[in-house]
Formats: sequence, C-alpha cells, structure tokens
Amino acid sequence: MPSKSSAEQVEDLWNCVNSHVQANQGTYLESTVGATNILRHWLAHLRTSISTKTADRLLDAAQGTIIEVAGCLSLGLVRPALFSMRVQLELTLAWIFFNDHPVEWRFAEKRSENYPMRAEILRYFARNSNRFPERFNLLTKRKKRKNEDPYGILSVHVHSLSGLSAPSVAPLASLVRPQSTCKECIDMQREVAEYLSDTLASWYADRWQDFPAEIIAALKGRMTPTELKRFCG
Repeated sequence: MPSKSSAEQVEDLWNCVNSHVQANQGTYLESTVGATNILRHWLAHLRTSISTKTADRLLDAAQGTIIEVAGCLSLGLVRPALFSMRVQLELTLAWIFFNDHPVEWRFAEKRSENYPMRAEILRYFARNSNRFPERFNLLTKRKKRKNEDPYGILSVHVHSLSGLSAPSVAPLASLVRPQSTCKECIDMQREVAEYLSDTLASWYADRWQDFPAEIIAALKGRMTPTELKRFCG
C-alpha cells in the first residue's frame, strides 16, 4: 500500500487535532489554570511587591509559558508543553537572581550570554541565605508532588530519554497524544508550580507578612504549627 501524500498526512493531522479539541474543548485550559494557581499568585506578587523592575520581562515570559502549556495540551501536543514547563522553571529562578543583580542583567541582555544555570542559582540561594536550605527542606517534607525536583524528570523528557515524549518515526497525526498522556502533563505542571512556590517562599520567607492570603493559606495547609513557626522564625 503506497504511503500517504504530504497533503493527506497534513489532513490526518488536522483531523486528529480537531477531534482532540472537540472532545476536550476547554478542559486543558481550565486544568492548566488550576494547576498553576499558586504560581500565578506568585507571579503577580513578585511584580507588585518584590520587583526592582530590572528583569521583569522574565516574569512576563514565565507567565507566557503557562499559556503555551494550555495551548499545546488543548491541541494534544505533549512534547512542546513539556519544553514550556522546563522553561517556566528556568525563567522564574533566573528572575529571582537578576532582580537583585541589575549589572549582570544588563550584560546578559546586551551580550545574550552569562545567564546563570539553574544549579548555579540554587547554590547562590544556599550561599546567601542560611535559612533557605532549612526552609526548603521543611516544605519538601510536606510536598504534594511526587518528584522532589521536577526539573530532573522534565530534563529527561526534553532530552528525549523518555518514551512519553521522545520523537518517533511515525505519521504526523501521531503528534497528537492520548488524553491520558495530556493529563499526565497537567500533573507535571502542578508539580512545577508547587516546586517554584516552595523555592520562592523559602527565599522570600522574611517577607512572610507581605505574602498574598492565597499563598499563605496554601503554605499553612502543608505545615504543622511548629513547622510554621520554624519556617517563619
């Protein structure tokens, strides 16, 4: 049987995307909004209360990745959704660093280089805040996410080491993944949001009283009174 023409393959892809959209409609948009609720509260808080107006385009870009995740999963496209989640994590951490380093930001913007890697930023947190590791570990003990650090599993997907997202030699229509796989991505997005919330809360814990009520409620719901006292103390 002869292989399908390019036009036929594109039509098959369109039909699969259309079927996915019709079957799910706004489901993945709503699910992504729900999965990123705590992160969206954080992004708004960072802009209004913590930003030095140095690198806020990174916050805009991080917010943009939430839209990308919702859009990609609404079309059944898992691989680009996972890429966006990884970028979401990297952008948010980079903003924390550059927000307090305008000289380094101007150089990075001008030269498009010397962006600190995630591991370097985490070392920066530990070096410059004696309480950061303790606070982060306290929240990690009470985590709801399966993966302590979702960056690792996202990197596995991005580098095509996982069957979930590895490219395959298959018709174009295979790019549209099953609902079960898309739902797994929503779970991963929820994990990324919680991980970033824990990182931000641990770094900015000395500003606890300024945190929005939604963030405080979410954090309090995961700690005992004794742990909360240790976290804020």
